[in-house]
Amino acid sequence: MRLPRLRAASPFLPRCAVGVSLRRVLLATAMLGLAACGDRAEPTGQVIARVNGQEVTMRDLTSEFQAAQLTPDLTNKTLVNQVLAKIIDRKLVASQGKELGLERSPEYLAARQRADEIILGQSTVERWNNESRAPSDGEIAAFIADNPWRFRDRSLIQLAQIKTGATDIDNAELAPLKTMDDVVALLRARKVAFRPSTVVVDTAQTTPEVYRQLRASADGEPMVEVLSDGLLVSAVAGSRPAPLTQAEQRTLATNAIRSQALENRVKTLRKSAKVEYKPGFAAVAGASGSGAGASTAGSRAMQPSQPAP
Repeated sequence: MRLPRLRAASPFLPRCAVGVSLRRVLLATAMLGLAACGDRAEPTGQVIARVNGQEVTMRDLTSEFQAAQLTPDLTNKTLVNQVLAKIIDRKLVASQGKELGLERSPEYLAARQRADEIILGQSTVERWNNESRAPSDGEIAAFIADNPWRFRDRSLIQLAQIKTGATDIDNAELAPLKTMDDVVALLRARKVAFRPSTVVVDTAQTTPEVYRQLRASADGEPMVEVLSDGLLVSAVAGSRPAPLTQAEQRTLATNAIRSQALENRVKTLRKSAKVEYKPGFAAVAGASGSGAGASTAGSRAMQPSQPAP
């Protein structure tokens, strides 16, 4: 018996159903609530869920755990469900954004490009680290000897700080200041708002330049850094020794050597790259990522590492 030919492919029927009797198609569609051709079969294998047809894989779940700095523990069903719910909610909200056409907005495209570059950069650095050889015992020993303030003489230095939004205080007013009380008196005389705070600098994390500034200002002389939104004034308020064990020294030195090698590799890429600037955006000679353009009262600019406990 010949099957009747459908007159036209209905827009509601998948292509694989063309040529099959209408009765069989309807029966297959109704069975177990599954779509024709098995497109909505229960997730199996690496696919652990579907959200309006979008697959959520085991890799997605693992990545979400890693992003939250959690150990992937599939035996903890409560935690797995919480993490999976977060993925599902994000996909639902993102789908709404697509329906609104937000993925074509300049803001979205710029943010996506930045995110892609960050992820690619991190992956590249991981590849470089995996391919690089570990520092030798001699290299580690030499690095420790060349940087005593980070190892043998490591200390935690407490800094008193004052942050103000004032941008019209010039060097002539700052130069005579010898104490933080002098700074406070100046700001109050100028009726300028300021915010005092305390931070701790770990000398193991400082550069030679910053360490020299800290040593030079051990008498409490203010260090003034000019920021884009005001001034940051710092002064040493105290310090205490914080020596490292041999194992800690070795770990710190190994990481520092690797980090230095990565910085050198990026510098090499920068030197070989052709970078063209719009007028007014070219890099300033001698400028650094921190403290460039700072004025000082007795010392150069420096940047603390962490708030005091």
